[in-house]
Amino acid sequence: MAANVATASGQNTNENALTVKLRELERDASANRTLYETFLSQSKVTSERSEMDIRDSRIITPALPSGAPSFPKKSLFLAAGALLGMILGVGLAALLDMLNAGFSSPRQLEEATGLPVLSSVEWADFSDGEKTKGAVAILDYLASKPLSRFSESIRSLRAGVQMSDVDNPPKVIEITSSSPGEGKTSIALAIAASAASSGKRVVLIDCDLRRPSITQQFGLDDRPGLVEWLAQTVSSEGLLHRHAASGIYVLGAGAKTQNPPDLLGSARMQHLIEQLRQSFDLVVLDAPPIGPVVDAAILAPVADKALFVVRWNTTAREFVRHSIERIPGERKICGIVLNMIDLRGAPKYGRYSYHSSAYYKKYYVG
Repeated sequence: MAANVATASGQNTNENALTVKLRELERDASANRTLYETFLSQSKVTSERSEMDIRDSRIITPALPSGAPSFPKKSLFLAAGALLGMILGVGLAALLDMLNAGFSSPRQLEEATGLPVLSSVEWADFSDGEKTKGAVAILDYLASKPLSRFSESIRSLRAGVQMSDVDNPPKVIEITSSSPGEGKTSIALAIAASAASSGKRVVLIDCDLRRPSITQQFGLDDRPGLVEWLAQTVSSEGLLHRHAASGIYVLGAGAKTQNPPDLLGSARMQHLIEQLRQSFDLVVLDAPPIGPVVDAAILAPVADKALFVVRWNTTAREFVRHSIERIPGERKICGIVLNMIDLRGAPKYGRYSYHSSAYYKKYYVG
């Protein structure tokens, strides 16, 4: 019985071990079956995709332009751009005109001062004249280019001065400006040369005793002149220098002096002017600028008329008005010269464009 029990127990134990092994094998088989079925289904899907025919594309509706882009609208943007450009251009021109402290047109100068602009003189390069020893550049320029625009503007200026008083044309003309560098000496030389070329006896006096530009240009620095005559240190013999090429008589400033206003305002200065008035058709006084010194104001009573020179686009407007008020005498100033106009810069302000016309230029030579 004991042997039978032991045998039965051993069989039972073996059966349990086999049962466990069986269950493990069944689970492995089930997992492998599932994995196999998954790979098989994926294989079928891949095989079916590889066997599908890929058809070529076909045009259903051709893509044609509709005639005009939907955005942006070209005409609208062009119109807006043109309008904006016009507004910016006008605004910029107005701003430049407001920031410009000087005078850019004769009308502007006349409205600000109440005086007529007798001539508008353009900038000229006087180095184009003849190169001779002891020559004065502006006189050579006028002689070599008598039909130039600059020469014509000087003739117009001289006619305007003479017409300022028709009944009593001025014979003694003072030329001054607000500040140095405005070209008053060049205008004085040009007027004298223009009058001399028309057959008049002209004397040019360098009354700028502080910076005698005319004296230097004619090489009269070492010769006695106006100062010696007014100081009564020399006689009147040999004081006048005649420029052979132009026929102008020149009276230099002479030696340096410490009291120019006293000499210019003396009775002897008035006597000298009266003597020259009797001997010459035109007496031109190149006076100092009235802004820094008072000499021009003191010299004004001995002159018949005063001519005021204003440089284009440079001299401050308020300074010009103040300088004109300093010249004594009612209607003493016969007019204003708008000098050194640059015709290349003037068109940007919308003025003087007619000077650049081809038909306009035909009237001038040089």
